[in-house]
Amino acid sequence: MSSNRTRQFIRLLLALPLLIASLGFAGPAAAGQWKDGLYIAGWPFLLNTYAYKVWLPSGYDASLLAGRKLPVMLLLHGCTSDPENMAEVSRMNELADREGFIVVYPRQSILRNPMRCWNFYQPENQARDSGEPGAIQAILQEAMNTYSRVADRNRVYVAGISAGGAMTATMAACYPEVFAAAAVHSGGMYKAATDPLHGLETLLTGSSADPDVRGQDAWECGGRQARLMPLLVFHGTADAVVNPKNGKQVAQQFVQLDDIADDARDNDSVPFQSPAGQVSYDDGFKRNLPSSTESIAGTADKHAYRKENYLSADKTKILVQMYTIDGMNHAWSGGKPGMLFSDPQGPDASRITWDFFKAYTLDGNVAPR
Repeated sequence: MSSNRTRQFIRLLLALPLLIASLGFAGPAAAGQWKDGLYIAGWPFLLNTYAYKVWLPSGYDASLLAGRKLPVMLLLHGCTSDPENMAEVSRMNELADREGFIVVYPRQSILRNPMRCWNFYQPENQARDSGEPGAIQAILQEAMNTYSRVADRNRVYVAGISAGGAMTATMAACYPEVFAAAAVHSGGMYKAATDPLHGLETLLTGSSADPDVRGQDAWECGGRQARLMPLLVFHGTADAVVNPKNGKQVAQQFVQLDDIADDARDNDSVPFQSPAGQVSYDDGFKRNLPSSTESIAGTADKHAYRKENYLSADKTKILVQMYTIDGMNHAWSGGKPGMLFSDPQGPDASRITWDFFKAYTLDGNVAPR
């Protein structure tokens, strides 16, 4: 073989992997991988340093070579947990490998909370670009900048459980221009409490704040933007850590936020099943009735549950969807068997969350039902 033909052959061999990847025939996908990150929010450094992990799904390299964008999910762990535990309980990384999305996991430090809880009840953590929400947002942006060639800023989502669920409500309320949709699992609403004592009270009995008032507060934290925030809620009826009233309250808060956000008016633009429009719940506050309700019977190894939809005025868009799981305690629904705060008998919250998220984009605002 001539030296010229040899060089051409070598160039062909070197270009072959890129050519195959661009055609979508890259062979068996490589396993996903963890990447570590560190964000320093300010002085004092020790208290304001946040570690985080990013899961790059299998197929990430092929997407990079082919110029394909991947959605990004911000996932917030609960108390006594961390990114690795959150990923294992929810099996979110496995789902990310199958579906092709990046997952960003901030880690709460024991220096900020001995139980690793996000401090959702502190006023400095209930505002844009302040405290923990500001740091979490900065972590997300740092991760998306690091992987900017792949990360799709039009498809960014946030989810969390327990204290991470309450912080999810804060992130969704205060950063509507960042997140296309959100999911609160076994958590509470934005500004459910504003000090540690009321934070504990909220966990035990539900918030003493009116969800409609807090819906207005949430809209204001987000800069009064005309941006609807689709929200998914999961809560077990037997939750002994976060009273199930909290699930109802966070759903009502975002129904109210969306009602105001669509036309800057509190005019009940979400339709109701009843001419009365609202009903009183056991915390004394009014609730919008869902536009539709579906009950799913349980089996010997699966909990029964109820799914409620709150639709837009023209009944074409889901604004809020709530899953109430009968008999489930404080646990990730459908999580990995044998783990603390995991209930494999519930509906698969990870799968449901991703299916809900992928219907929404930031520029499309709210996707059709």
